[in-house]
Amino acid sequence: MKNKHLVIAAVAVLAAVGLVRAAGDTYLFNAAEAARRNNDLAKALAYYNRFLQEYPGDERVPEALYWSALMLPSRGSLKAVIFPGLMSITHRPTVVDDVSADMGRTKEERLRRVFTDYPDHWAAPHALNRYAMELCATGHPEAEEYLLRAVHDHRISDRIRTAFALADLYLAQGRAVDALELMEYCEAEMPSFLPEEQRLKKGDILASMGDLTAARATYQEVMEVFERRVSTLPSLPHRPDSAALEPTRAHYHEQVAERIAALDAQIAAQADHGTAPGHALGTGTIEGVVLLKGQPLAGAQIIAERVTDPARFSVDHSDASRVTTGADGSFRFELPAGGRYQVGIGLSAKLAPSVEGLHLQMIGANLVLNPGETARVELRFVEPVKVTELRPGFVAWEPYHGASAYEVQIDCVSTEESGYSTIGAVMLRTDGHSLEFDEAPVIPFGVIAMDQHGVLPSHLTGMPDAYLIRVQAIDAQGKTISSSPGLRFEPGIDLSSLIRPDRVEPAEAESLLAERKYDEAVAALEDRLAQSPDDLRTLEILARVYFMGTYDCDPDPLSEDMAHRNLARSLSLLERLTELAPTPDNINALDTVRRALERESEKHEAGP
Repeated sequence: MKNKHLVIAAVAVLAAVGLVRAAGDTYLFNAAEAARRNNDLAKALAYYNRFLQEYPGDERVPEALYWSALMLPSRGSLKAVIFPGLMSITHRPTVVDDVSADMGRTKEERLRRVFTDYPDHWAAPHALNRYAMELCATGHPEAEEYLLRAVHDHRISDRIRTAFALADLYLAQGRAVDALELMEYCEAEMPSFLPEEQRLKKGDILASMGDLTAARATYQEVMEVFERRVSTLPSLPHRPDSAALEPTRAHYHEQVAERIAALDAQIAAQADHGTAPGHALGTGTIEGVVLLKGQPLAGAQIIAERVTDPARFSVDHSDASRVTTGADGSFRFELPAGGRYQVGIGLSAKLAPSVEGLHLQMIGANLVLNPGETARVELRFVEPVKVTELRPGFVAWEPYHGASAYEVQIDCVSTEESGYSTIGAVMLRTDGHSLEFDEAPVIPFGVIAMDQHGVLPSHLTGMPDAYLIRVQAIDAQGKTISSSPGLRFEPGIDLSSLIRPDRVEPAEAESLLAERKYDEAVAALEDRLAQSPDDLRTLEILARVYFMGTYDCDPDPLSEDMAHRNLARSLSLLERLTELAPTPDNINALDTVRRALERESEKHEAGP
């Protein structure tokens, strides 16, 4: 009897263990799903990983693989994109920093397993599409194969964007005919998927082939397609009103206008080369290499972008051609000739730390590509200028090889609640390896910086909280060959390059401004001016206060109603200040206020 009870107890224990195990898979999966819905990606990834490890045969594995893959960073995600004269940096937290992400499975491996091992699962086509785009973003040689598979998979709702990526890949390889055939396929098979974007892309391809007449006609179809599509909207249950459609209409109108302007520029280039309008100029080649301290740098994404307006900057490079450097650091583009291009570099979160603190030389990165020409570009990450001493009024640095002169840039730094803001103030040049600067630069009159409390006190007084010092090495041709402190990709400011000015104890009014007691500060300044009507410092601060205002009177973010803003009062103060001290800065400030008054007068005369 005793043994019978033991057997029953053992069976009960085993059953309980089975129940716990059976409940464990559901618990882990549901916990992962709940965390994902709450956007707690680190927790969700941890649960998905444990679920995949402990229950590899569960029917929910493809879902776990798919959702966890989306939480992992893309190898094609860029930390920084650098073009000549422009750098954009992406600061986004990744769950990889908090949780072990791979478990032997990268983002690409998880996606590939979904569409390979579970081809009939709902996640399979989406995994295929994302996998193809991952390969494309990293310049993988198999990208074309998987992009084609995704484009022809009718289960993928967003396959038109995959087609655009494949068309860009063809164009980067000089295969414009293949790109055109692809867009004709999209027009036939996916006519209702982003039809305006399809026309823009087709026009771009035709333009690259030199068929400018057909390109112009295709561009001109864009607005017709848009208006035709808009005309069908009243039948929809949730039709946007006309005002809501205006930004989209304006966007496409701008896109068409820019492209037609580029066509006109290409026609002018054809005339310069003696080519008949409407005939292709042919192609040119851009070849180059990326070097890190003289050694090839693999894995960098190189971006070649056509420039239609040199004065216009953008951080959107989605339409540009891209390749990834191989083991030898080299890259190559074959692109339509007869236009101006700029070459930039994209750095992944993995690659960026290896070049942080260095200077990037971009040799030949701005170019005009002529027919049959091979343009050479070199992107070199080199040692920065090393500053040896930095204190108020003085900076020294080590001699830099190849430099014939140095430029010292002094930026004004203001402290705000969320960090720092900077504005360029002074550029000084020297042939030596040190520089003294006695006169501290001020924040230019009229430059406004605000946070949630109001105008920054430093902009009202003109005195920055600190100075940011950069030293640039200049060669005999006048080109910058290095700089301090080098590239930075993390948020914030390089504290090692900051100088805190020597300051005397601030007066009462300045202290009140620093404490954001604006009303009391203005009253104290007016009292001080009444006692000393010709005090230059008081005249200047009050002129700044009445020109900029101090804080928002209206919570509406579009409101321009600022406390203490009084342009007429600012003008009278500056007129007196200029009489007493007719310096260039004061004269410029006076002109700034006069122009502002003229604009207000014109606005008032024009009416609402």
